[in-house]
Amino acid sequence: MYPYQLVPGRRASVVETELGWRPAGADGSAYSHVIAYEHAPSLRALFVADEALSPDQSVALGSITSNGAAGGGLVSVEYRTV
Repeated sequence: MYPYQLVPGRRASVVETELGWRPAGADGSAYSHVIAYEHAPSLRALFVADEALSPDQSVALGSITSNGAAGGGLVSVEYRTV
């Protein structure tokens, strides 16, 4: 995700899956999603995970683990499904 889209410690719900887009430099097991923050549903973010998430699944976001890992200004973020 882009760093300006991250709100650490917040939960978000998956609202779109299977976007068919993968950032340059991401491996073949990267899945693109759109998430909406539960505290502000109109705030949406592009979220690339190493697993396919289902619509309405929730994730808890953590901190940035690396900058620019996937290229294009995206950052790697800790997350867990909830």
